[in-house]
Amino acid sequence: MKNTYVCDHIVNYSEIDTAYRMRLDSVISAFQTVTLYHSTEMQVDADSLAKNSNGFWVLCKSRFAINRLPKIGETLTMETWPTTVTPVRFMRDYNFWVNGEIAVSGRSEWCVMDIDSRTVRKTSTVCYPHEMEHRTDHSAAGDFSRRRETVEDSDLHHVHTSRFVDVDPNGHTNNVAYVRMALDCFTPEEFASLPLGSFEIYYLSQSYFGDELRLYRKKTDYGYYLEGTCGEKPAFVATLTVKA
Repeated sequence: MKNTYVCDHIVNYSEIDTAYRMRLDSVISAFQTVTLYHSTEMQVDADSLAKNSNGFWVLCKSRFAINRLPKIGETLTMETWPTTVTPVRFMRDYNFWVNGEIAVSGRSEWCVMDIDSRTVRKTSTVCYPHEMEHRTDHSAAGDFSRRRETVEDSDLHHVHTSRFVDVDPNGHTNNVAYVRMALDCFTPEEFASLPLGSFEIYYLSQSYFGDELRLYRKKTDYGYYLEGTCGEKPAFVATLTVKA
């Protein structure tokens, strides 16, 4: 069993912004696609995990550094590999190569939730190839910053109601949908002008179809802090850094 998976992907029209660059939600979606391919090869894909461990994957947090966003028609060589396994978390890194250079480097942290109890499973109880030789090197995404800001009423940008296209098979709002909500706090022209450095998002609590999420945007010295709150609890917090 290979500890690294590599495949190609051509950036298509549905994945780009008004500057013809790959959107940030498309970056995470593409990463999850190559992760799906590798997890299937490792026999820990969604179907195998449900059948053999009564569990499902949950993305806890994700970070990626941007050298440049790939453009429409460019071919990405997508590389991903799992690294550290802790008692309750699985770590995975990735690189997106374009013309022999790394365009985007990412890092993510996952856990497995029990289908019945909806609680986090210990990694030792999951049908995972623990005996596989894991790579110890990391991408150039950098460490998680763990930034957290305080938002005020004046930072409220808009309210979003989770709809059909936001919800995944597990019944809750999908993690890519949260990234789209964060991006909706910008205009197309505004976002196209940003010299993007990195994007980091933490998934903190679940929301479901019909739930209202209050989206906050706060300008900071590093770029922007973004938060989506459902009820009294944040569903996600994110940071978007810009280059000086």
